[in-house]
Amino acid sequence: MIGGGSGVGRGVAQALDVAGMTVIVADLDQASADTTCALLSAPTRSAQVDATNLSSLEHLARRLPELHLLVVTVGVLDMRPLDELTEAHWHWAWNLNVMTSVLAVQAFLPLLRRQPGAGIVLTGSGSGLAIREPDPLSALYATTKHALTGYAGVLRAALAPEGIHVTLLVPSGVEGNLAATSARSRAALLGESVDEVRGQQPAGRVLLPAAALGEQLVRGLEGERVYVNNRGAAFHAALMEWLDEWHHDTVESTVKLDGE
Repeated sequence: MIGGGSGVGRGVAQALDVAGMTVIVADLDQASADTTCALLSAPTRSAQVDATNLSSLEHLARRLPELHLLVVTVGVLDMRPLDELTEAHWHWAWNLNVMTSVLAVQAFLPLLRRQPGAGIVLTGSGSGLAIREPDPLSALYATTKHALTGYAGVLRAALAPEGIHVTLLVPSGVEGNLAATSARSRAALLGESVDEVRGQQPAGRVLLPAAALGEQLVRGLEGERVYVNNRGAAFHAALMEWLDEWHHDTVESTVKLDGE
């Protein structure tokens, strides 16, 4: 569990624990990883890891005798106008939302290849799917989550012949503290104020407990699902609307060539 110290990561760790798996909870924040471990019943342990650093991930991989499932829930967001984003902001979001998954796969894939039926779970977002008009303030998050969706698809195709299944977890409206942890990350890496918390869930919105999302993921893994999303019906409707718009703007407006 890379990023298992809080939020969705903690909820997934709890669900995997209930399912009988031995969970290694890894996080940049050792104390948060320890707190998650204290909530689990099965024998487990925590580890401090910097998911943006390949050497740190490889060091953890060398400590594991075997690995059946790699789950990466690391991510950050920031909500601000495009013209306020600096090169440093883009590097920050790319490293945390995309490269953490890329590097984790690189570090742990040799272990996974030793286990028949191994799996990988990456954490995307509805903002990474072409299903709705994007929030004008979501450039960092939406762009990097679209990239992660693409990476997950390519990884799935590449590893399928080896029997390694890749699942994209797509949370929406789930309890967590992504806005707060992102603010701490910006403070540490970009020198911004830790009090600049942006991207909180709207007040009054009913959120799904992270552990419930974790339970849905466990069922998805049992069924070898490609995608796991807690608002499937709403996302399907939005996708159909997007496809109708695509059909109208491309197929219906296509200029036919002579002979077609």
